[in-house]
Amino acid sequence: MAPMNRWLFFSALLPLLITGCDRLPDIETDTNRNFLLGTWIMDREKTMEALTESLIGERESLAGKMAAVAVQKTAEKLITPFDNVKYTFTETEYSEKVGNYDGQKKTYEIIARPGRNTIKTKDEDGIVNVYHLDGLNIWYHLRDQQKLKIYLRASN
Repeated sequence: MAPMNRWLFFSALLPLLITGCDRLPDIETDTNRNFLLGTWIMDREKTMEALTESLIGERESLAGKMAAVAVQKTAEKLITPFDNVKYTFTETEYSEKVGNYDGQKKTYEIIARPGRNTIKTKDEDGIVNVYHLDGLNIWYHLRDQQKLKIYLRASN
């Protein structure tokens, strides 16, 4: 670098070094952020993929292919009731809306943050849920079913 260019570079850099740079908060490292806030709907494709993967090991054999078909039919029946549900979270309330029917609002509180992308909640009835952030989706296990994940995506 030529001496004049070096001087211009450092003279432009000096004010930044003295005053510091303003930075936007890093959302990924903000452990106090409640990623549940907003309205969510089921991500059917991602949910079906996760259910099929968790319930079937090997799919290459004839038995594996038959198992996949059976699991997909069962999974369809399990997740169909979640298709038209909109889940809305505020700082203190949770509600479900199906079509024109507004479900009951329940208060909830965050009781733990077991990991950077995990929030454990407890509602007014004492029901505990654990939600996980996975990219742009959140997921939770269907109650008492550790192999069945329900994926949600942000609603428009």
